[in-house]
Amino acid sequence: MIATYRSFTDKNGSYRELLWLLFASFVIIAIGIGLRSPWPADEPRFALIALEMVNSGEWLFPHRGGELYPDKPPVFVWMQAIFYLLTGSMQIAFLLPSLLGALVCVALIYDLAQRFYGQNSGRNAVILLLCTIQFMVQAKLAQIDMTVCMWITIGNYALLRHFLQGPCWKLYYLGWFAMGLGVITKGVGFLPILLCLPYIWLLIKQEQCRFNIKSIVQHSVGLIVMLLAIALWVGPMYYAVEVNQDASYLAYRDNIMLRQTAERYVNSLGHQKPFYYYIVSVIPLFWLPLSILLPWLAPRWFKAIKNGDRLVFLTVIWAILVLLFFSNSPGKRGVYILPIVPMLVLIAAPYLDELTANIRIRAIAWVMPLAIATTLISSALISFFFMPQLLDKLPTEANATLLCIIALGGAFLLPTLYWRVRNPIRGAVISLALGWGIYSVFGYWLMEPTRSPKDMMAEINTITGPQSELAIINFKEQLLLHSERDVVQFGFHTLREKQTKAAAKWLSEGPEKRWVLSPAEHVEKCFNEDSWIDVDTRHRRTWVLVQYSDLLDREQLINNGCDDFTQTTIPLYHAKPVFLTH
Repeated sequence: MIATYRSFTDKNGSYRELLWLLFASFVIIAIGIGLRSPWPADEPRFALIALEMVNSGEWLFPHRGGELYPDKPPVFVWMQAIFYLLTGSMQIAFLLPSLLGALVCVALIYDLAQRFYGQNSGRNAVILLLCTIQFMVQAKLAQIDMTVCMWITIGNYALLRHFLQGPCWKLYYLGWFAMGLGVITKGVGFLPILLCLPYIWLLIKQEQCRFNIKSIVQHSVGLIVMLLAIALWVGPMYYAVEVNQDASYLAYRDNIMLRQTAERYVNSLGHQKPFYYYIVSVIPLFWLPLSILLPWLAPRWFKAIKNGDRLVFLTVIWAILVLLFFSNSPGKRGVYILPIVPMLVLIAAPYLDELTANIRIRAIAWVMPLAIATTLISSALISFFFMPQLLDKLPTEANATLLCIIALGGAFLLPTLYWRVRNPIRGAVISLALGWGIYSVFGYWLMEPTRSPKDMMAEINTITGPQSELAIINFKEQLLLHSERDVVQFGFHTLREKQTKAAAKWLSEGPEKRWVLSPAEHVEKCFNEDSWIDVDTRHRRTWVLVQYSDLLDREQLINNGCDDFTQTTIPLYHAKPVFLTH
């Protein structure tokens, strides 16, 4: 099957189908937006930064709790901030960049599949993409990865169109511009460049690689376009730093340009995993059902490459190079390889009709939803009738939780039974769609009270009173996100012991109206446990409120090494109140 451009007599039909597929994708992904607030670990951080951007007017340098945030470039939070200005609600806006990214990937993969393999393959590609667990999970989370996946997919789309159907210089330069935006979204936005390596090798093998000054110059301009896109943020940021010469902004510049890029790739301190992590721990589970099809797809791709299918060749080599790129770094997270998924779905699409007729695959498509349904429903019923003590440990209302689990089980069971003979593949697809819908409505409603500290912060406001001041030790972004007052914090990366001493000093300078919120273990050496106020247990920590009067006596402070708190010079950061709606 050689990848060639296909002209269609019914182009309007393919456009109409794409619109319907985009509408269906929008419904599945968007359902639940507005029903929950940002949840840990990453969502509250980006939402908080976006709100601080809007409130402060400082869009060039992201801040978290009044402190510069150098871990990620700002494009993703720019998008959240813009959607916030458009919608008036961060509870809606924080999920919209991921929704947009997913829909763009759907549209581009459909267009590529139908151009190279036909309209039916375009539809198959979209269905498989929406069924892939990792893609849907990221589409419904407000993390940065779906947005960078969008930029990478745009880059891949543009380069493939140019290489295989071109030349098309407008698309080619658009792809490089998207890569630049991807870099200032998350440093790995340049990954489509790796497509150039197998393409050059292909040209050499086919003896089509000629030394042509004009062609070399035209292609080299792409790199300039990417650098110009990066300069949209880096240029003004560098200029502002050089003009101000502030030590904190100089440190920000060096951190974001050096430590968070090459140094983080080579010497990552977090999420360290072995080289084979993605192959063993990520792909088998998070790429379902695509991962199930890979043993059948691999020989077909090999045959297609032998027959001259350049699209399959370029895509497979690119996917391998990206997998090796991330596997070679000591720091690994499963979501890093998300951009590979749309590209593999693209070249899987033309084989799906054949594979779904395979009796083994049809059996898997019937057994897996049935197993999920049986597990969910039986677990709920056993808990209700035979293990009621487990229900008392649930953080939310027990009967509602069990009902949600049974509803999820029913979403997998009923379509599986109905379509078991005629079309188990369709039953599995419908089961997944219903499951996502129930989770995004019923599940959000159940988990919101425990995943969000809104009630806890409201209780703190009641205890401390409206005129008091609040500081937080070891703050979490979600606490600031739901605070209705100015909050003092002592630096996200400041050692906890130093934060405690700085908090004690801050209390001593205004003892009547000041409170400190802290995990209990961080204040036990300086404050009297008998007098502090237990607030709540969140994020595996017990949070307590202390005041100046709760400080231990002089002798105990000396014994615990806290008597020198008045000498601390830790800087204070003032986080202004942010509001999820405006």
